[in-house]
Amino acid sequence: MSGCGFAAAINGKLYLYTPCNGYSGAQSLLDVYDPVANTWTSLPSGPHPLGNGVGGAINGKLYAVGDSNGNPSAILDVYDPVANSWSTLAPMPSALSNMNGTVLNGKLYVLGGITSSFGGSNTVVTTTYVYDPVANSWSTQASLPFGVRNGAAASQGGDIYLDGGSSDVYGYDVVTTLEIFGPAPSSVCTVSGSTVTITGVGNCIVAADQPGNASYGAAPEVTYTIVVNKGNPVITWATPAAIPYGTPLSGTQLDATANVPGSFFYTSPAGLNPAGTVLPAGTSPLGAGFTPTNTQDYNPISAYVLLTVTKASTLTSLSAVTTQSVTGTTATLTAVVRPQISGSPTGTVTYKNGSTTLGSAPVGTAFSTGVLPVGNPSITAVYSGDANFTGSSSAATTVVSVAPTTVQLTPALTRVLYPLSSVPFSVTVPLKNSEFISGSITLYDGTTVINTYSLSAGGIFLGVTPSLSVGTHSLRAVYSGDSHYPPGESPIVAVTVSQL
Repeated sequence: MSGCGFAAAINGKLYLYTPCNGYSGAQSLLDVYDPVANTWTSLPSGPHPLGNGVGGAINGKLYAVGDSNGNPSAILDVYDPVANSWSTLAPMPSALSNMNGTVLNGKLYVLGGITSSFGGSNTVVTTTYVYDPVANSWSTQASLPFGVRNGAAASQGGDIYLDGGSSDVYGYDVVTTLEIFGPAPSSVCTVSGSTVTITGVGNCIVAADQPGNASYGAAPEVTYTIVVNKGNPVITWATPAAIPYGTPLSGTQLDATANVPGSFFYTSPAGLNPAGTVLPAGTSPLGAGFTPTNTQDYNPISAYVLLTVTKASTLTSLSAVTTQSVTGTTATLTAVVRPQISGSPTGTVTYKNGSTTLGSAPVGTAFSTGVLPVGNPSITAVYSGDANFTGSSSAATTVVSVAPTTVQLTPALTRVLYPLSSVPFSVTVPLKNSEFISGSITLYDGTTVINTYSLSAGGIFLGVTPSLSVGTHSLRAVYSGDSHYPPGESPIVAVTVSQL
């Protein structure tokens, strides 16, 4: 390709290198078009201002050579899309401007051009320079029949076609001929006796004649054309073994091979070059694109496999922070759900006391349960699982609770007449091994606090209620607890007040 810029396709994307920018001089602008996203993206500019550039894509990299702001140059730059960076390689054997160029069989061809700036005294050249990216070196091949600048060059079927351009330094003499350059002609076939051996791509023309003899004259020559098309490489890619969620893609899955030399690139639902990415649980297609080194005889080809990603297992553990209440134990429960490999499990955790469900909370959120029964409840946490993770249960966690202190409320009377409705009562808290007891007694009428009293060291309190109204009253005594005795409360005692 030639002119003030060029374009090339790499891994399904179009790279456009536009050295010129109107009258503002040489530039080094590089943009890429993604046909899937239908978007353009600007990439790092080339390291040298370039005008009238030629170049193309070779093995996934973009090569560019041309004059520098109108002056002849021998500089060769290459852009690597994977590294997203430019580097400078071996220069051309001589500085040129306004060349013609294209890519053929993995090499960059630069044909013709001029050896001076526009309007200079030098002439248009006929040289053919070839750059080999493997050896990072230039060579010279057969010259053009006459000098050409700013023509259109393209490769097809193992040949280079050069059309148009100009044959003088000033650009006045327009070229209207089409030149065909075969840099390395190879035989499409060979004939040995009656056996034809195919050796390349193109038209294999087999000729036959009969020289005649004493009785017959010579037979005219006849030909038969065998069209030999490019072959398709054979890709071998076994379906990868299933992997659990959280496993990054690697060469274990991206391991396609071909029967001819070349290079692979891979795709997945995560995009190009998916090595290191994690796919969701389920079935995902993986694609492999193959570019043969010998593009003259082989076509690019692709293949795909289906990768199964299974749900990853989890491990659930449970911790509890407990506080003592009057009738048992209150607990704040926290479950930790750990993934098999990586990732963050989502969903809910259900908490159970034996077979009784206490409630549930999202993963990573603490759950507080009300008063648990007195004794040693056995608590478990059950994780529900989600799209990428399987469920799991924690081991049973025993929440140790302390039995409340026994409290006995004894009213002197359970039936009284209004207005003589004050009731004497006693509250007894049995001592353990005659240990000293402290704390307070709160007397309730239903949920209403009647009064709070200090408990004597002997564990007995004697008191009298205020005058009670007509009706039935539910009295109970609640002990506050101290450093030796847990809290406790008495059974409810009903006291009835009747009208006199």
